[in-house]
Amino acid sequence: ASGGNGSVAFNAGEDIVQNANADVSAAGSGAITYNAGTIKPTSAIVIYGKIANGAGGITLNAPNGVTLNSGASIATSGPFMVNSDSDLSGSGSYVQQIASNVIVAHDYVTITAADVDLNGALDAGQGNVSLTPSRTDTAIGLGAVTLPGAFLLTLTDFVNLVTTGTVTVGGQGSVGSVSLDGLDLSGSPFAALAVTGGMFLLGQIALAVGMALKLQGSSLTDSNGGNWNITAADRGSVYFLAAQVGTDADPLE
Repeated sequence: ASGGNGSVAFNAGEDIVQNANADVSAAGSGAITYNAGTIKPTSAIVIYGKIANGAGGITLNAPNGVTLNSGASIATSGPFMVNSDSDLSGSGSYVQQIASNVIVAHDYVTITAADVDLNGALDAGQGNVSLTPSRTDTAIGLGAVTLPGAFLLTLTDFVNLVTTGTVTVGGQGSVGSVSLDGLDLSGSPFAALAVTGGMFLLGQIALAVGMALKLQGSSLTDSNGGNWNITAADRGSVYFLAAQVGTDADPLE
């Protein structure tokens, strides 16, 4: 399907499945939008083929997940916007399988999901990337953290996420706990990692040259009984914004 300079929109009451031999494109400022599950709340978007356009951007909305399978590709010079848990049920994840890829040449990326799983590359160039749990009370885990039902970003996810802009995790309304441990970003190109949540639990964290880490929450404490460490490389920086840092009984040390 091709929209020329016009927009392309698919609206489905149930699933949207794009096969490997089906390519969707829109030239110029034409936008591409997929809306699945307008009737059935267990519906998902599953992509095997290619989606490409110019500055119009690409939007994918589904209540029960968005998956890019092996061989799927998305390319745009506009914004890439995903909501894979549009009904806020807590069950819709954004998944990129191995050998899938997303390239956003000149704009931003926003992904709202119950969880994010990047086994394929998401390259935002110089654009900012926002990764937000669909429910504000969802716990967040970054690095080598295992939390059932949490919004988890593993080292594999961070390796497959490429941008020289700022990566933001959580949103202004996020109040779930945030755990950071085994988080080695020493090879990441990000200008900054900004994380917003409720109570922060800190472990072992390493930052790349020139990278800023910005943590904003209700409180900060350590998750390893005092065995926490943040290593900021040359020109790196760390910012804490919290109502409380440690306690008398459990100081940050």
